[in-house]
Amino acid sequence: MSGRTVALFLSCCLQLSGCRRIPPKRTAGGADSPVQAFAVAGRDVVLRCDVPGLHGASGVRTWEWSKDDGGQLKTALAVRGGVELMRDKEAGYVDRTAPLVNRSMELRGVRLTDTGLYVCKSFLDDGRTLDTRVSLIVENVTLTCRWNVSGEAEQKKVTVSDRSTSAGCSAPLGICCCVSMLLIFCVGCFLVVQKRKLLSGLWRKMTALTAGSQRAATEEEEEHFTEYRNLEEMRTTGVSAVTATANNLTREGDLVLGVEGSEILAKKDLKPMSKYRNQIMNVGRKLRLHPALIAAMISKQSNAGQQLKPDGHGMHDANSYGLMQINRKFHAVKGEPFSEDHIDEGSTYLIHLIKTVTNWRPDWSREQHLKGALVCYMVGLEKEKLNYDGELDQQTPTRDFANDVIARAQFYAENGFRV
Repeated sequence: MSGRTVALFLSCCLQLSGCRRIPPKRTAGGADSPVQAFAVAGRDVVLRCDVPGLHGASGVRTWEWSKDDGGQLKTALAVRGGVELMRDKEAGYVDRTAPLVNRSMELRGVRLTDTGLYVCKSFLDDGRTLDTRVSLIVENVTLTCRWNVSGEAEQKKVTVSDRSTSAGCSAPLGICCCVSMLLIFCVGCFLVVQKRKLLSGLWRKMTALTAGSQRAATEEEEEHFTEYRNLEEMRTTGVSAVTATANNLTREGDLVLGVEGSEILAKKDLKPMSKYRNQIMNVGRKLRLHPALIAAMISKQSNAGQQLKPDGHGMHDANSYGLMQINRKFHAVKGEPFSEDHIDEGSTYLIHLIKTVTNWRPDWSREQHLKGALVCYMVGLEKEKLNYDGELDQQTPTRDFANDVIARAQFYAENGFRV
């Protein structure tokens, strides 16, 4: 076989590597008609909750997506107070849906059976309920790989669908899985009509290509583990006089302020914090959030549980619950107050805040995004809070929430809370 034939075949197969996420086509319906969205089976799609007259997330703390299954609504995604309620999902949507900004929903690994009508309901603080409907149509895409061997044309068709895509793949790994599977399929067809002397060389090339994709995916995953691996490089002013006074942080009659004060408080909580280390590490690995940051939140909010009543409520705030002091007035709390489920909920909410602040302020640095999210954790998720003319922390009750948490996180990162 000529080198040209081999080149043509590989070129054909490599064209299949365009396995990337494609935004769905959308067509607007009439006043009573749902918006239509088109998606390719096996890929991801974003369904937007476009409600006329409602812009942004202001005034909406609760919203949900459901699929109309013959008149019965099956919950695909539910968000209460900015926190995704995992237990409310139908089994078919577990690990497949995720909330995005402006109440949009990401549906991963789209299946042909996902075709249907989806309803997004937005529950406003003033008591109104607004909804929008999206009709999702899922289609297969068939790709043809053709080559010429000894003057005879050969071709194979590959159908990209939910069955030909690994259910365990998700972006960005889903792209690598999809490309690898298609390339392996084409090479398998190719080898059937090739001479044995080419088998060894092609196999080595394919192994190198697949190994390279796996290495790239691993490196990207490690890099994406958390934006805040470099906690020690962040600037922080530590504790304020309010926190120092409340905790009697003094030396020879003077208050101990700043990072030194934060480290003293974090060290005091280190021993009781060790009881929750395994839970914190598990949540950190699952959510790819720095465990030291989670530990710092728990230290700041409840002194590692030492400032909680036996029922898990705060000693100074009956509405706040658990190690991370989640407010029952705005969130549907899950799990026991000292449980991994509770830590997962608080950490998930923090990630949601980071993503929202990043979307609202794309020109900010990662450090500013984190500090803005921490402030919103205490005072509420509102754009106006980020427009504060001065240090954002001045809006929090202790005037130091974000800076104190970061300083404590730096301490915990050096004392056992690092993956």
